[in-house]
Amino acid sequence: MNNIFSRLTRIVGTMKFRRVLCIFALLALLAFAFQVGEFVGFRKAEFAYRFGENYHRNFAGPRRGFFGDFKGEGFMNSHGTFGQVLKIDNELLLLKSSDGEKMVHVGTTTELRRFHDRILLSEIHVGEGVVVIGSPTEDGMIEAKFIRIMPSTVFSDERTSTSSQSAPANTTQQ
Repeated sequence: MNNIFSRLTRIVGTMKFRRVLCIFALLALLAFAFQVGEFVGFRKAEFAYRFGENYHRNFAGPRRGFFGDFKGEGFMNSHGTFGQVLKIDNELLLLKSSDGEKMVHVGTTTELRRFHDRILLSEIHVGEGVVVIGSPTEDGMIEAKFIRIMPSTVFSDERTSTSSQSAPANTTQQ
Protein backbone atom coordinates (compact mmCIF):
# COMPACT_ATOMS: atom_id res chain seq x y z
CA MET A 1 0.00 0.00 0.00
CA ASN A 2 2.85 2.31 0.84
CA ASN A 3 4.44 1.48 -2.51
CA ILE A 4 1.29 2.53 -4.44
CA PHE A 5 1.06 5.77 -2.47
CA SER A 6 4.65 6.69 -3.18
CA ARG A 7 4.22 5.99 -6.93
CA LEU A 8 1.10 8.12 -7.00
CA THR A 9 2.86 11.05 -5.34
CA ARG A 10 5.71 10.80 -7.85
CA ILE A 11 3.27 10.87 -10.80
CA VAL A 12 1.26 13.74 -9.34
CA GLY A 13 4.44 15.65 -8.61
CA THR A 14 5.62 15.63 -12.24
CA MET A 15 5.33 18.76 -14.38
CA LYS A 16 3.62 16.85 -17.22
CA PHE A 17 0.78 15.74 -14.95
CA ARG A 18 0.26 19.27 -13.67
CA ARG A 19 0.04 20.62 -17.24
CA VAL A 20 -2.52 17.97 -18.25
CA LEU A 21 -4.50 18.67 -15.09
CA CYS A 22 -4.45 22.42 -15.81
CA ILE A 23 -5.60 21.85 -19.40
CA PHE A 24 -8.52 19.69 -18.24
CA ALA A 25 -9.46 22.26 -15.59
CA LEU A 26 -9.36 25.04 -18.19
CA LEU A 27 -11.53 23.02 -20.61
CA ALA A 28 -14.03 22.29 -17.85
CA LEU A 29 -14.14 26.00 -16.96
CA LEU A 30 -14.71 26.95 -20.60
CA ALA A 31 -17.48 24.37 -20.96
CA PHE A 32 -19.13 25.69 -17.79
CA ALA A 33 -18.92 29.30 -19.04
CA PHE A 34 -20.44 28.29 -22.37
CA GLN A 35 -23.32 26.54 -20.62
CA VAL A 36 -23.95 29.58 -18.40
CA GLY A 37 -23.97 31.86 -21.46
CA GLU A 38 -26.35 29.56 -23.28
CA PHE A 39 -28.66 29.42 -20.26
CA VAL A 40 -28.70 33.21 -19.85
CA GLY A 41 -29.27 33.76 -23.59
CA PHE A 42 -32.14 31.30 -23.63
CA ARG A 43 -33.79 33.03 -20.66
CA LYS A 44 -33.41 36.44 -22.30
CA ALA A 45 -34.90 35.19 -25.57
CA GLU A 46 -37.75 33.50 -23.71
CA PHE A 47 -38.49 36.72 -21.83
CA ALA A 48 -38.46 38.80 -25.02
CA TYR A 49 -40.80 36.34 -26.72
CA ARG A 50 -43.26 36.29 -23.82
CA PHE A 51 -43.07 40.08 -23.49
CA GLY A 52 -44.05 40.47 -27.14
CA GLU A 53 -46.81 37.90 -26.89
CA ASN A 54 -48.38 39.61 -23.87
CA TYR A 55 -47.66 43.24 -24.77
CA HIS A 56 -51.29 44.24 -25.32
CA ARG A 57 -52.48 42.52 -22.16
CA ASN A 58 -49.67 43.96 -20.02
CA PHE A 59 -50.18 47.54 -21.11
CA ALA A 60 -54.00 47.48 -21.10
CA GLY A 61 -54.41 47.66 -24.85
CA PRO A 62 -57.75 47.11 -26.54
CA ARG A 63 -59.21 43.61 -26.32
CA ARG A 64 -58.78 42.97 -30.04
CA GLY A 65 -55.36 44.62 -30.14
CA PHE A 66 -54.40 48.05 -31.33
CA PHE A 67 -55.06 47.07 -34.96
CA GLY A 68 -58.52 45.49 -34.54
CA ASP A 69 -59.15 42.92 -37.25
CA PHE A 70 -55.87 43.63 -39.00
CA LYS A 71 -55.69 41.60 -42.20
CA GLY A 72 -52.65 43.19 -43.77
CA GLU A 73 -54.36 46.06 -45.54
CA GLY A 74 -51.95 48.83 -46.28
CA PHE A 75 -49.06 46.54 -47.12
CA MET A 76 -48.03 46.31 -50.74
CA ASN A 77 -48.31 42.85 -52.22
CA SER A 78 -44.80 42.18 -53.50
CA HIS A 79 -45.51 38.71 -54.91
CA GLY A 80 -48.07 39.80 -57.43
CA THR A 81 -50.66 42.34 -58.35
CA PHE A 82 -53.54 43.03 -60.66
CA GLY A 83 -54.32 46.16 -62.54
CA GLN A 84 -54.44 48.00 -65.80
CA VAL A 85 -51.47 48.30 -68.16
CA LEU A 86 -50.39 51.95 -68.35
CA LYS A 87 -47.16 51.56 -70.30
CA ILE A 88 -45.20 48.84 -72.09
CA ASP A 89 -41.48 49.40 -72.53
CA ASN A 90 -39.45 46.46 -73.86
CA GLU A 91 -39.64 43.90 -71.02
CA LEU A 92 -41.24 46.24 -68.47
CA LEU A 93 -44.92 46.78 -67.78
CA LEU A 94 -46.18 49.71 -65.75
CA LEU A 95 -49.44 48.76 -64.03
CA LYS A 96 -52.01 50.88 -62.24
CA SER A 97 -53.14 48.72 -59.32
CA SER A 98 -55.24 49.32 -56.23
CA ASP A 99 -52.13 50.16 -54.18
CA GLY A 100 -50.44 52.46 -56.71
CA GLU A 101 -48.33 52.03 -59.79
CA LYS A 102 -46.09 48.99 -60.04
CA MET A 103 -43.32 48.01 -62.41
CA VAL A 104 -43.34 44.41 -63.61
CA HIS A 105 -40.40 42.78 -65.37
CA VAL A 106 -41.40 40.21 -67.99
CA GLY A 107 -38.55 37.73 -68.49
CA THR A 108 -38.05 35.04 -71.10
CA THR A 109 -39.45 32.39 -68.75
CA THR A 110 -42.59 34.37 -67.90
CA GLU A 111 -45.75 32.56 -68.96
CA LEU A 112 -48.25 34.91 -70.63
CA ARG A 113 -51.87 33.78 -71.14
CA ARG A 114 -55.13 35.16 -72.46
CA PHE A 115 -57.79 32.74 -71.21
CA HIS A 116 -56.17 29.34 -71.97
CA ASP A 117 -54.04 30.50 -74.90
CA ARG A 118 -50.37 31.35 -74.61
CA ILE A 119 -49.52 34.77 -75.97
CA LEU A 120 -46.47 36.94 -76.60
CA LEU A 121 -45.62 40.17 -74.81
CA SER A 122 -46.29 42.04 -78.06
CA GLU A 123 -49.95 40.91 -77.84
CA ILE A 124 -50.54 42.83 -74.60
CA HIS A 125 -52.02 46.30 -75.11
CA VAL A 126 -52.10 49.46 -73.01
CA GLY A 127 -55.37 49.62 -71.07
CA GLU A 128 -55.82 45.85 -70.68
CA GLY A 129 -56.32 44.35 -67.26
CA VAL A 130 -53.73 41.83 -66.10
CA VAL A 131 -53.07 39.61 -63.10
CA VAL A 132 -49.38 39.13 -62.27
CA ILE A 133 -47.84 36.46 -60.07
CA GLY A 134 -44.12 36.72 -59.36
CA SER A 135 -41.48 37.57 -56.82
CA PRO A 136 -40.09 40.87 -55.54
CA THR A 137 -36.77 42.21 -56.80
CA GLU A 138 -34.27 44.33 -54.88
CA ASP A 139 -35.16 47.42 -56.91
CA GLY A 140 -38.87 47.35 -56.01
CA MET A 141 -40.23 45.65 -59.12
CA ILE A 142 -42.04 42.35 -59.50
CA GLU A 143 -40.26 39.64 -61.50
CA ALA A 144 -43.25 38.08 -63.26
CA LYS A 145 -43.55 34.31 -63.38
CA PHE A 146 -47.12 34.28 -64.74
CA ILE A 147 -49.29 36.96 -66.33
CA ARG A 148 -52.94 36.45 -67.28
CA ILE A 149 -54.81 38.97 -69.41
CA MET A 150 -58.25 39.50 -67.93
CA PRO A 151 -61.44 40.16 -69.88
CA SER A 152 -62.32 43.86 -70.08
CA THR A 153 -65.48 43.25 -68.02
CA VAL A 154 -63.39 42.48 -64.94
CA PHE A 155 -62.18 46.08 -64.64
CA SER A 156 -64.70 48.86 -64.10
CA ASP A 157 -65.37 51.62 -66.63
CA GLU A 158 -63.67 54.23 -64.45
CA ARG A 159 -60.36 52.35 -64.64
CA THR A 160 -60.46 51.73 -68.38
CA SER A 161 -61.49 55.28 -69.21
CA THR A 162 -58.16 56.66 -67.99
CA SER A 163 -56.15 55.24 -70.88
CA SER A 164 -56.49 54.20 -74.48
CA GLN A 165 -57.35 50.53 -75.08
CA SER A 166 -56.40 50.46 -78.71
CA ALA A 167 -52.76 51.49 -78.42
CA PRO A 168 -50.29 49.01 -79.93
CA ALA A 169 -48.12 46.87 -77.64
CA ASN A 170 -44.71 48.48 -78.23
CA THR A 171 -45.93 52.06 -77.95
CA THR A 172 -44.82 53.93 -74.87
CA GLN A 173 -47.08 56.51 -73.28
CA GLN A 174 -45.59 59.40 -71.39
